[in-house]
This record gives sequence, structure tokens and C-alpha cells, in this order.
Amino acid sequence: GMNGYKYRSVVSGTCSPSVNSDGTATLTVHNSSPAITGEPSSPAAVCTGTGTPSFTVTATGDGLTYQWQEYIVGWLDITNGGVYSGSTTSTLTITNPTAGMNGYKYRSVVSGTCSPTVNSDGTATLTVQASPAITGEPSSPAAVCAGTGTPSFTVTATGVGLSYQWQE
Repeated sequence: GMNGYKYRSVVSGTCSPSVNSDGTATLTVHNSSPAITGEPSSPAAVCTGTGTPSFTVTATGDGLTYQWQEYIVGWLDITNGGVYSGSTTSTLTITNPTAGMNGYKYRSVVSGTCSPTVNSDGTATLTVQASPAITGEPSSPAAVCAGTGTPSFTVTATGVGLSYQWQE
């Protein structure tokens, strides 16, 4: 292409001599609009308040800039601060996400020197698993006489991958 070509002007008039410009004017031709070549994927699940899940987009084009967005009730720009870092880079990192962020979706808006701006597909999802929590304490069963009856205890809890160990 013509990228890098240098140009000058020769100016002539009624009187001599003609004059030349310095010839340093250079044409810059940007060849490519932004294109996403690698969609962000969903990171491994983390537990509430732990971990550093991240989302990465790869793109080609001239003069790329990035803006990460989060979908809650619509796509909203993310700014650095709190749990977020890298909001204007190719990798968004979330440090110690809260349980309330479970299921949030993320995308990157990639702009460049040339139009148009492109968005990643918006399917990358954050999974934050809740820590175990007891939602129903065991109650004392009815009294039994020695050697008779079958008392039982029940506990209810929320969380992921729960297991139970009774102790006396």
C-alpha cells in the first residue's frame, strides 16, 4: 500500500525560482479495523470473597483500546476500583468477588483507529459459590427412656458441595 509514502510540493510562480517543500509529510494508512480473534471464556468457579477470576479478550487491529462491561440489567462500563482491575485492558480481573456477583456476564468493547467498534460475545460468566451457611438449627428431640426410642436430629444448610459430620 501507500503507507509511509513521503510527499512534497513544488511551488512555481511568475518569478523564478520555484521552491520545494521539505518532503517530510508522510502518509499513514491504517489497514485494519478491530477484530476479535479470541472470545473471553468463563473462569473457574470461586468461593465467596476469594480468588481472582479473570476474563481475557484477544483482538487485532490498529490502535486498539478496550472497555470491559458487566451485564446486570443491561451492559454497563466497568471502572477500576473495588473488586475490579484492568477495566481498560485486554484482561479484566475481579478480586474476591461477592456472592451477589454470581451469574454476572462480561464482555469487552474493542475500539481502534479505524471503525467499527466490536464487542465480544458477552457469554463469559462469573460463578461465585456460596460458603456453607446453616439455615435451620437442629432441635432437641423428645426425651426417650434408656434403651428405647430412635431420636433424630436434622440440620438444614445452603452452599455448594455440602457434606455433614455429626459430633457429640
